[in-house]
Amino acid sequence: MKDKELYLNWLESEKFQSDWVEPYMPSERAFQRLIDVVREYDRLEKPTFVFDGEEAIFIEENALAEMLYAGVLFCNTFDYGDKEINRRNTERENNWMGKTIVLFVNCSDVFAWGCADSEDVTTAELEDLYRHWKTDPIWGIAKWCCFKRNQKPQKPVEEAMKRVGSWDDKLENLGKNG
Repeated sequence: MKDKELYLNWLESEKFQSDWVEPYMPSERAFQRLIDVVREYDRLEKPTFVFDGEEAIFIEENALAEMLYAGVLFCNTFDYGDKEINRRNTERENNWMGKTIVLFVNCSDVFAWGCADSEDVTTAELEDLYRHWKTDPIWGIAKWCCFKRNQKPQKPVEEAMKRVGSWDDKLENLGKNG
């Protein structure tokens, strides 16, 4: 609860507003919705799977909210626009059509020490990512990143995963690190 209050205080601070919200958020309404979601998250009923007879249906919005709240995912922005216009025009600010929010998984230090690193996540990958995280809260995210890259983690991470029983044959068969 204390972390949540610290996070909300940071979100509402003037520095965050001037450094992040004004240049990157698409609208004040979208930012306010983010704050509302963080405030209300603990009170929401948030099933990630609902059952329709025998079939489990994945509710990606709820899983996404849970993973954002838990820090499994982080957001950034991405400029999008017409590549041909961008080649002809060197004034970048004037030729992008807009910005969008993109989601990433932090995999810093998984593949190399001291390396800020992340993997982007598509909506099609959310369920697999969610299942890895819930199955193995400690190493599930790192395992998902390894599978996405088809690459083993660096040796110290591999050894740590083996010590706690998170290593398996699928990881053993991935491509070599480095």
